[in-house]
Amino acid sequence: MPTVNGTRRIKWKYHDEPTWEPEECLRGCDRALLQFHELNPKKPGPPAWVEKPPALKRPRRRPRNT
Repeated sequence: MPTVNGTRRIKWKYHDEPTWEPEECLRGCDRALLQFHELNPKKPGPPAWVEKPPALKRPRRRPRNT
């Protein structure tokens, strides 16, 4: 998802050609933006308005009663 002057190149599902979209049009796509940047850490980061979800804590396993 390359970025140029506040726009992002998006490859849409079911479309052959990618388009350049302003970052503001991608509000609500936080999960997709974060996923892209996790898979491509060398690319510029997500927009500042993207909220990272809180880290999920795994429940502790109870010890077995033997």
